[in-house]
Amino acid sequence: MNKNTIIQELSAWHDAMLQAQARPFLDPLGLDMRFNAEAFDEDERQNNDCIALYKGGSVFEKVIRYWINYDAMANFFIREDDCSQTAYKEQMHINLFYVIGAALLEMFSDLYHTDNERFDELVDSLPDKQLRTLLQGRKNPKQVAAFCEEFAASHQSGDERENPLYRFCLQYQKHCIM
Repeated sequence: MNKNTIIQELSAWHDAMLQAQARPFLDPLGLDMRFNAEAFDEDERQNNDCIALYKGGSVFEKVIRYWINYDAMANFFIREDDCSQTAYKEQMHINLFYVIGAALLEMFSDLYHTDNERFDELVDSLPDKQLRTLLQGRKNPKQVAAFCEEFAASHQSGDERENPLYRFCLQYQKHCIM
């Protein structure tokens, strides 16, 4: 398959997943999501090891700014000889929700100990020790990446209710958003 055709199809899946999955998930949290290549420098955009990037801090503006490396994704699909619509859809879903997971972890960990007792109690009572530790501000980049991957994979597979970050989002919506 032609690389430009793959990129066009990935872009179409991006738009579909953004509207059907990402924005409906983010709306109750008061967040939006915007593709923004200019938010990242040329070195970041040329790194073929990174497929999806989240612009740290953008979540505090209530907009998750991100960029997806369509070129690297197309090269991967060509190399793997898997140019199926299913593969495109799954990968786009995972990329979007990986970025969302990174933004949520940043937002929630920043909210901890900011004079919102209800939120702090919610974090302190989390049964998942790893998530509790991350939200209390003890960040480990490998743990953050693993949580984002798990969050994205569970959402893509339809098992999001089993994911601790997803469940925390529901609790946050119920108890802390006014």
